[in-house]
Amino acid sequence: MNIKQFGMISLALGWSTLAEAKKNKGDEGVEIEITVLDAETSEPIPTAVIKHAEASQPSRVNTVTGSWKDTESIDSSGEIHMFLPGNTEEFSISASGYMTQVAKYDVRRRNNVIEIQLEKMEIIAPKLDDTIIPFGRDTVKTDSGPGGAQ
Repeated sequence: MNIKQFGMISLALGWSTLAEAKKNKGDEGVEIEITVLDAETSEPIPTAVIKHAEASQPSRVNTVTGSWKDTESIDSSGEIHMFLPGNTEEFSISASGYMTQVAKYDVRRRNNVIEIQLEKMEIIAPKLDDTIIPFGRDTVKTDSGPGGAQ
């Protein structure tokens, strides 16, 4: 075996070791990506937050793309919950001015991309009367009256 052949074999072994290291191990979760869009315009919602059912805090989406990615969730006691193939995960997706949506998702080995479209809230406010509340500023103050010096 000459030096050239030895170099080629070493390179091939190095690549195979690197490829093996990149494979998903059993103790790692698979990545889930959720993109939050406006149902009317299909534009990303930059203020959206996503909360896993077991998470202690919601996570914000990327303000440009409206997406969130992760392989795990951390609960209030600090326990890590991995997203593993075959599990069903539940997420609550919300944004200010939009209806909150709950999504259940069956995790696959790869290509876990979810698109959620949120509907805008329809806020129906009753017409309010222009109520005038006098605070004694519209009457002349006297020494004996309200607000006067005594």
